[in-house]
Amino acid sequence: MNTESDDRNHYKQIQVLVERYEKCLKEGTSSYFEVDQFTSIIEYYQQFGSLDHALNVADAALEMHPFTSLLLLKKAQVHIDLNQNKLAEEFVEKAVAINGRDVDSTIVEIQILVAQEKFEIAEQMIFDIMEKVEEEEKVELYYELSDLYEIWGKFDEELDCLSKLCFSTQSDSDALKRTIMFIDFHNRHEDGIKLFKSLIEENAYNHLAWHNLGLCYMGLELFEKALDAFSYSIAIKDDFEPSIRESAEAHFELANFQKALEFYLESAALSSYADESLYYSLGYTHYHLNNFQKAIFYLKKAIEIDDTYDDAYHLLGKVYQARGSLKKALSNYHKAIQMNEDNPEYLESFAVLSFKTENPQTAVEYFLKAIEAAPQNINMWIKLSKCYYELDYFSESYDVIHQALDVFENEVDLLYIGALSLYKLGKIQSSNEMLTLALTSDYQAHTILYDWDEKLITKNGIMTLIDQYRNMSL
Repeated sequence: MNTESDDRNHYKQIQVLVERYEKCLKEGTSSYFEVDQFTSIIEYYQQFGSLDHALNVADAALEMHPFTSLLLLKKAQVHIDLNQNKLAEEFVEKAVAINGRDVDSTIVEIQILVAQEKFEIAEQMIFDIMEKVEEEEKVELYYELSDLYEIWGKFDEELDCLSKLCFSTQSDSDALKRTIMFIDFHNRHEDGIKLFKSLIEENAYNHLAWHNLGLCYMGLELFEKALDAFSYSIAIKDDFEPSIRESAEAHFELANFQKALEFYLESAALSSYADESLYYSLGYTHYHLNNFQKAIFYLKKAIEIDDTYDDAYHLLGKVYQARGSLKKALSNYHKAIQMNEDNPEYLESFAVLSFKTENPQTAVEYFLKAIEAAPQNINMWIKLSKCYYELDYFSESYDVIHQALDVFENEVDLLYIGALSLYKLGKIQSSNEMLTLALTSDYQAHTILYDWDEKLITKNGIMTLIDQYRNMSL
């Protein structure tokens, strides 16, 4: 089975190859490339959507290796990506003329049919050719069939196809990886549990099947079961970093932060390259353990790798705020917002801390932005109203509640807060009417009044109305 490390090494080799090719282009020099090297470069550009570059490489490849059917088919695939299906057909015909019709040319013909949304014809063509080929060649056809079903929207059939791939003795870890991606994307975790348990019954030492079983449990938030599955994966292959990393994630979700830290550190020790998300996770875990200096260290490491990592800037702000370094906290919140200006959590953090640091105008500005970004988040409305209330802007405080009630009709917390603002404005009758409606709807929720203005509640007639409904609720 290919490991994640193998995948990274292969990708690095492709990058070196692409750099060599681009250097030749830039310098106007020539260099010899094998057919498989050209195909790798073409696929690299296809992966990143640089289709014009991919087409140019295909042309250069055919100049160096004319009448090579594999390169003709590769060029046909680029034309498919460019929605140039007629040209794609022409290059398939050229490949067939040179090498005859084989599985590779048939696959590209199928891809053209799929691009034309001729799904039934493509499906039947796959079924027909499967009857004529060896088991090893069927694997590639099953991949094409699963792609067809994904585009066609036949997800039950796609899962069945992927399941056959997983059980095929000719397939490798790619089938298992692809299957778990499908399961996660389509939320088919219960189906995944059945599939991977069946694979484990067939081969109890399949560490990747145990790992995928754990991922399915993670998707269902069954973290204890996930940990059990990951532990079997690690017992079979003790240096399998993905299961170690996921064990850390499961412990983190269970708030077992010390255990999570142990697994994250083991994952870091096994990783052969710097991973900003792992550094972030280490920082987040140290934050929960109140190890603020270490949290800062790892979050800065994450930002060194990716200086646009908005989550890391935001968490760094939270760490500095917890330490009492409020200016640094504000600075990092602001950097997070610069990276992602519509994130309501970032906007809220900046607004709340701006208010605490006696910058109410900025606080109001960012609460308004947070509401615009997430109008269905009632807490944003409540916090903005409280911001105005604590500034003695009772009219503005009530206006916010009035607007919020248009979004959250008869939401009881809003009614209680609105009643307070109306009382402060001297509109006693309207205040009592709104308070009565709130008490009638949910008496127990009246405790929010004490959080907002305990002195007002205990020293005025509001208490009389509350007591009246207390007696009614007994």
